[in-house]
Amino acid sequence: MKRLVVTLLVVLIGVALPSYAEDAVVSEAKEQEMVFKVAHDELKKTRLAKAGRGDALADMLVTPIEKLAGSNDQSSLQNWGNVCLDHLYDGNKEEAIRIADLLDGAATKSFPKSQTSVGQVLYYFAIGCYMEGDLKNAEKYGLKSIEKYVAAGSKQRVDQSNLQLCYYMLAVLYDKQGNNEKALEYAKKGQEVVL
Repeated sequence: MKRLVVTLLVVLIGVALPSYAEDAVVSEAKEQEMVFKVAHDELKKTRLAKAGRGDALADMLVTPIEKLAGSNDQSSLQNWGNVCLDHLYDGNKEEAIRIADLLDGAATKSFPKSQTSVGQVLYYFAIGCYMEGDLKNAEKYGLKSIEKYVAAGSKQRVDQSNLQLCYYMLAVLYDKQGNNEKALEYAKKGQEVVL
């Protein structure tokens, strides 16, 4: 009888420990939610305070967004990222999505070295969607942001930090959706990012 009790305890502990460890990994991701909320709030406040923003900024750019994919206009690429976020923060999400998709294509086609610039825009876009409760677009653009950062291979601290927070944002998103397996997968990926 004593041996049976000991065996049951060993089995229970063996089952409970991985579950506890998995919960701790996802909990760590959840603790970062305030960090990406603050990052979102600060950038939004900064962009909303700019005089030349949104369509006014777009009118000043040399290369129209539709022609960006075939150009070498790095400056316009970065500024179109700001225009995209301005539209998001102003509540014009359709236009923001249109620009985000065109930026994604432009970086892939013409600006392989600019993957991090577009990755950053997509990161802030995904976080903004998450903060608005738009989990579908938060997931879509979060995954695109990760793709850009991974493709770039940048080891700069800011890029690695954004990559890690994007993984954590997706872990929290999947946790809220009840997808424990994906939540754990992305939380672990976030932990693996070297800062």
